[in-house]
Amino acid sequence: MTRYVWSGKEGRWVPAEAAPPAPRVRIVNRDAPFEDGVASMADGNRYRSRRAWDEHLRAHGMVEIGNDVVERT
Repeated sequence: MTRYVWSGKEGRWVPAEAAPPAPRVRIVNRDAPFEDGVASMADGNRYRSRRAWDEHLRAHGMVEIGNDVVERT
C-alpha cells in the first residue's frame, strides 16, 4: 500500500518515498547565552543566560509571550 504526503511545493499529493525529507528542527539550548543579553523592563538589569532570564521572569510574576499555543484548563 502506497503512502502519500502533501507536497506544498507541487501542490498535490505525492508518494511518501518520492517526497523530499522534512526539514530538520533546530534544537535550542535553553541555557545558551543570549548574544547581546536581554535588558529587563522590571529592574533594568541585563541577563545573558536564558536560565537567569527565566528565573527573573518567574521571580517577578511575569510571563514571556511568544507564538506558543497555551492550553487553558
